[in-house]
Amino acid sequence: MPGQVLPSRPDVRLLYQALPALLLQHHLQLGEALLLPMPALNMANQIKDKEAFERLNFLYQAAHCVLAANPENVELARFYCHTQKTIGKRLVLRQDPSIKRTICKRCSSLLLSGITCTVRQRKRRGQRLTLVRCLSCGVTKRFLNNPNYKLWSEQPEALLENQPKPDINSGAQKNSPQEKGSSIQTDNAENMTS
Repeated sequence: MPGQVLPSRPDVRLLYQALPALLLQHHLQLGEALLLPMPALNMANQIKDKEAFERLNFLYQAAHCVLAANPENVELARFYCHTQKTIGKRLVLRQDPSIKRTICKRCSSLLLSGITCTVRQRKRRGQRLTLVRCLSCGVTKRFLNNPNYKLWSEQPEALLENQPKPDINSGAQKNSPQEKGSSIQTDNAENMTS
């Protein structure tokens, strides 16, 4: 309609500018380290989908900030986490396991102990388990509580630097027996003719 004024969208740039200050203030009050350290500048240039990861990082921190400011804003934090999960799936981005463990798989709410989930330690069949139960939907996650356990992404075999490099000459060695065989046949042919 020509005469109708559409409601404007909130300026996202202002949110991006205000969130780091709010997070820093919140963590300084609690005496904690920051949840997600900022990557080094030289590493940021090497990331393929840098803007997408920055957006996921912003949504995750916004969900934390919303719950820290007012623990009753569970729905808004759930919306941020659901949006983060949707963007990650759409762009096929792998998130760190520590991030994925703090988001409920069923209802996409941010799992913070005492606010949106309960955390219990159990011992079953000689194994120590950490049980995380979402208070919104009731789904339970079980994590093995083994101090010696390492995720695949943390093992040295998972790093590309430690992978064996394919030998470029291996293709030439496969062809060399055929070439030798063909040269032997030509030598035999020469010996027979002489």
